[in-house]
Amino acid sequence: MLLILAFSIPAFPQAKKSAPSTPKKHRDHNPKHGGTFFMALNQQHHLEGVLERPGTFRVYLYDVISKPLAPAQAKLASGTVEWGEAENAPETPLTLSKDGSTLEASWDKAKPPIAVTLRVRFPGAPAKSRPELFTFDFQDYSVPPPASAGHEGQTMDHSTMDHSSMGHGSSGTPAGKQPPAPAPQKTH
Repeated sequence: MLLILAFSIPAFPQAKKSAPSTPKKHRDHNPKHGGTFFMALNQQHHLEGVLERPGTFRVYLYDVISKPLAPAQAKLASGTVEWGEAENAPETPLTLSKDGSTLEASWDKAKPPIAVTLRVRFPGAPAKSRPELFTFDFQDYSVPPPASAGHEGQTMDHSTMDHSSMGHGSSGTPAGKQPPAPAPQKTH
């Protein structure tokens, strides 16, 4: 006697790969003006701080995909700049640039090397919210990349990075930069 058994195995649809929760261009954390680029804690804004002669700190504000904010949005941001790390370090308010595209603060004694602490409220932040804190360590004046370098189109893939600690405050690492490697251990 021949017994034939037939089994039917149900076909399960393959799980669809989910798209990244942020647009691909969000991965662009490259400085565009030769400064230091940060991602905001709200995960909706980016900023770049540059130190220009003769002691002007300029802040470029960007949206979630690193597109510059329109002047109407930039003017809704506010903040202050603290010059240096002394207990009584001078503090100046950020003001909107003449063309409305950036925020800036000036101090006639600002010369590298200098640490600049930025406290900023981004557009849409509640009026009584605490400002976000960013620390910039300038060893020299910022130098914009050459126009031919093509930095605008380059992106860094940060899709596998934890954005929650990237480039925030003095304890963070600026976006797109790696912390220094530990010093080699001496062996005896």
